[in-house]
Amino acid sequence: MGGYITPTKKGEMAIGTLISWKQTSTMNDVDYYFIFTFEAEIEGKKKAYNAAAVVKVADISKLKKSLPVTFKYTGNPPDKLAVIDVVYDPQ
Repeated sequence: MGGYITPTKKGEMAIGTLISWKQTSTMNDVDYYFIFTFEAEIEGKKKAYNAAAVVKVADISKLKKSLPVTFKYTGNPPDKLAVIDVVYDPQ
């Protein structure tokens, strides 16, 4: 577990599959913000979504396609999304 964003507001949580990622120039202390593109099924519709994620410097090299990502969203279709966790070593 990465300990990314603590869910404190209303919304639904779901799991998706990482497709791609892009590092931004924005930092949170020594960690970087990324834009993740992942595939997920929400309300029976499978689609690619984009969401922000904070990745620890030590975990950047562990990013790879098809990793499971947990994300939180509001609305249907989702109008706000955020990546909560990335499973770097799926069992």
